[in-house]
Amino acid sequence: MPTPGATRARCLLAIPGVALAAGPGNAAVRAPHPLPPGCAGSSSCNRRLTLSCAHPRPPVHCARSEEHTGCVNTLSWNESGSLLISGSDDCRVCVWDCGGGGTPTLRRAVKTGHRRNIFSALFLPGTADQQVVTCALDRTVQHVDLMTGESTRLATCTQFCSKLALVPGCAHAFLSAGVDGRASLFDLREGQRTRRIAVDLNDVGGCTGLAFDPTSGGYHFALGCDDPITRVYDLRAVRFDRPDASRVLHQYVPRQCASAHRLKPIPSPAPYPHLPHTLTCPTHEPQGPTRRPTP
Repeated sequence: MPTPGATRARCLLAIPGVALAAGPGNAAVRAPHPLPPGCAGSSSCNRRLTLSCAHPRPPVHCARSEEHTGCVNTLSWNESGSLLISGSDDCRVCVWDCGGGGTPTLRRAVKTGHRRNIFSALFLPGTADQQVVTCALDRTVQHVDLMTGESTRLATCTQFCSKLALVPGCAHAFLSAGVDGRASLFDLREGQRTRRIAVDLNDVGGCTGLAFDPTSGGYHFALGCDDPITRVYDLRAVRFDRPDASRVLHQYVPRQCASAHRLKPIPSPAPYPHLPHTLTCPTHEPQGPTRRPTP
């Protein structure tokens, strides 16, 4: 938690066509051409956006804005690519207007119901960018109304969640990845606000990363854990009755992180330090999997 009089942390925000960066010491560099509205999440947008830390060259056209009083841990776009939301150790979320082509301007700063560092914040589709979901170090997942400032606690987990991801094509559902090793599905439909555990990897370690495959129709998602293995699941095939038995659709590991004998299926329960690396950020190519040509 920030202390009174603490130095205001730098929040480096991207305007369309400018790279994203969060926290002190980062650099943002303008992409070759500005991006048109409505391209957020598209393959062309993803190719032009980078998350850069300690960029080796002096930054050019850097868009720098300051508002938070703690480290900025998360940045995400709205659907049109005109707004960014940031979440910080100061327990606030800030909405930045990035559609003017200049320095991002603060549209709104909202004190959430969280009591510890915010790690993930996402705009909810179909809400005119007035509602977001957040998770934080206080172990809660919350639904925040940006207009009223009201926060609704959706769940209190056994350990904190580090990442949220919207189910593609679904305006009322999202997944959370928790340090307790559980990936949970939330449903925000009126009268059905539920949380169901979809995957339980507690025997392996905490879930450290989460990403949906944009080419799978909103069904396949990848989980990073306290090992270098990326596990891919099908949302249609998870076992809500026995999340520890949810079947892995695919699993991958970089060869430089594991020797050949470690590529074999991991026994369950697995010893926690069985692999020396932790996967922190799985992601998908927007065009889908690439295949090597057959000789």
